[in-house]
Amino acid sequence: MPKRIAYIHGQPLPSRAANTFQVAKMCQALVQEGYPTELFAPANSVASLSPQDFRRHYGLETGYPVHLFRSWLVTRGYDFILRTLWYVKRGQFDLVFSRHLAAAMWTAQIGIPTLYEGHVLPGKRLGSVYFRRLARQTAFQGLIVISPVLGKYYRDRFADCLTPERLIVEPDGVDLERFTPVADRVAARQRLRLPSGFVAGYTGHLYPGRGIALITELAQRLPETTFILVGGEDADIAYWQGETRRKGIGNLRFTGFVPNSQIPFYLAACDALLMPYQHWVPIIGMPAGTYSSHQWMSPIKLFEYMAAQRPIIASDLPALRNFLGEDNAVLCPPDVPKAWEIALRKLQTHPERAQSRARQARQDVVHYTWRARVRRILAQLDG
Repeated sequence: MPKRIAYIHGQPLPSRAANTFQVAKMCQALVQEGYPTELFAPANSVASLSPQDFRRHYGLETGYPVHLFRSWLVTRGYDFILRTLWYVKRGQFDLVFSRHLAAAMWTAQIGIPTLYEGHVLPGKRLGSVYFRRLARQTAFQGLIVISPVLGKYYRDRFADCLTPERLIVEPDGVDLERFTPVADRVAARQRLRLPSGFVAGYTGHLYPGRGIALITELAQRLPETTFILVGGEDADIAYWQGETRRKGIGNLRFTGFVPNSQIPFYLAACDALLMPYQHWVPIIGMPAGTYSSHQWMSPIKLFEYMAAQRPIIASDLPALRNFLGEDNAVLCPPDVPKAWEIALRKLQTHPERAQSRARQARQDVVHYTWRARVRRILAQLDG
């Protein structure tokens, strides 16, 4: 088993991007499982955080070394790769986890055992060249994907170099400790100064495909319910606030970005948690109309919702049905607001059944912790 791990990511830190939270949680889980781990990423040119604020931002209980390197735009990121390679080689790391494809290719090429985690397919030109070169290296330990569907996409495109034994399918996870014990609803509302009455919550970005238009329609249909949207970029919040004012909606609140350390309290304060993903969920940074993550997504919010032990209403999509069913959630068609309205009303009139589903979701999520994910991945390497 590895004695020292380098984790490489290509997204500048700190950031509000979901992929950076996944990386931060994985690094923490590796450390908690007894593997000294150091994170390497480009530095955010307009924001920085102290180590304490970094942990609060990402909701971390355990710290670890974080190396953030400035990268010049004209180099297209290659200065970051070269500097990281120098540190990793000099630091005598014996395993690399990477969500940076080019960096993974180079660490494997210089002989360091390397795992690459891909949540989208590489670009058809340079990205595919990089992946093939990576997969053909002796030091390549495997590809980690978050769903069997994404794994099939990789196998189909890279059948010439990706063998089945090097494909590891592991969904995302949750820090169950942060949701243990389950927080009290009344105490959480008092702490956050939220209103009494029925509260439906949503966490995450307000990007296209996330179902925010559906939530605004639900707010119109259910004026007696308070809807809390936690997260989002400033521009997206401004847009949706404008839409709610234009439509005269007064029961929909936007909190703006909230540090991940505070998410358990917001979830605990809710009577229902909404996950209205649509049939097409554009992937940020990918060409429009190419791929939709609804086919293979493994949202972190899904596992946080389950851990919070609050009733879940989610879109009836195959990727979500891998984790949710009639026994632990209510599933509705993504594009039928009336079905969501009925589901919310039933939660209010049949609270016992709703709480039974919530308890089942909490039991089911025990399998999907970050630490369990780390153990399964490394066990496959050991095997």
